[in-house]
Amino acid sequence: MEKKCTLCGDVKPPESFYKAPGCSDGRASQCIVCVRQRARIRHIVKSDQIRAYDRERSKLPHRRLLRARAVEKAKKDFPERQKARNTVSNAVRDGRLRKMDCAFCGSSNTVAHHHDYDLPLDVTWLCSPCHARFHALEEMGRQAKNKPAPFLHIADTPVTHGGSYNADLDDYLNSEIPF
Repeated sequence: MEKKCTLCGDVKPPESFYKAPGCSDGRASQCIVCVRQRARIRHIVKSDQIRAYDRERSKLPHRRLLRARAVEKAKKDFPERQKARNTVSNAVRDGRLRKMDCAFCGSSNTVAHHHDYDLPLDVTWLCSPCHARFHALEEMGRQAKNKPAPFLHIADTPVTHGGSYNADLDDYLNSEIPF
């Protein structure tokens, strides 16, 4: 027996819905795709509260140790990324590259975002919150190309150097959110 998602309206097999023992048929009323999409949006909208919580949690000793291990593993697993970061750092130090304000919000506390690690000095300067948001929007754009939820319309093209994310998403994030 198939079930209709209350958000997107698609009829899907029961495996496309999370298990929910409290529901009459044992499955949630919204499909997994819609639930995940809403969670992503909620994370973007409540990013300040989530960041404050995460900042406090990251100060715990076991979290510091995990983070140090993850950094070392990333350096080992992705040497091209580390090489690109070092190239940018050296260029800034030597005056060959100038650090710019955030391409989105204008903040002066920025990091270099590499669009292509083979071009290490071709970077977009972003503050940490905008950098995280940029990657979240890129991921949402990739997933939206597969099958966008009806309440979220993302452009087919990803954000480019200094570009702006889709106006539909901006309007949506600035509107009242019903969850």
